[in-house]
Amino acid sequence: MSADEIRAQVRAELEKEMSAAYASELQTAVAQAQDKLNATEQADMDAMRGELTSQIKQRLQTGCLTFDDGSYFCVNSGSASGTYAAPAPYTNVYSAKDASGNAQIFTQDGGRVMQITHSSYDNILPVWNKDKTLIAWQGLVNDRWQIFVDNLATGATQELAGGAANNINPTIDGARVAWQGWDSNWEIYLAEQSSTGWQAKEITN
Repeated sequence: MSADEIRAQVRAELEKEMSAAYASELQTAVAQAQDKLNATEQADMDAMRGELTSQIKQRLQTGCLTFDDGSYFCVNSGSASGTYAAPAPYTNVYSAKDASGNAQIFTQDGGRVMQITHSSYDNILPVWNKDKTLIAWQGLVNDRWQIFVDNLATGATQELAGGAANNINPTIDGARVAWQGWDSNWEIYLAEQSSTGWQAKEITN
């Protein structure tokens, strides 16, 4: 074999090896680029999913009470206006924001509106008893929801539940007020009015 033939053979072998090495390197580079693209797309997808989840959650929680553990309690599906009306037939006791932006309790009798609360915190979910002499509601005191009752005849308001736990969702029958209170779990509480005042006790444990 002549020198030229040997040189041509060596060149062909080198070109083949270089071509194979280039193809392998190119394949690796393409794979790395695809991985980066996939990671970017996944990050974008995760960010989009997170944003949509946040928007949906915010929409679902409109008018809901949010607690420290991230849970929430929805009080009224039609509360986007900031007004929480009591269930029918008690349609003339309600909560609405005053000039300072705090939700207050109001009653309405025809064209006459009477403001029950004048506090510096929100008061929502008002309900009253059948003869409409007592109104119960929940107020946000020191970042905790507490239960209140008002005697319309005397104008006296009393806090039935207080402390560091949340107390929510009051209902009233006669001179008895029941609600949900947090005590490691959601429990039921009941307060009854007597000659000595209101006496509250925990019903479930």
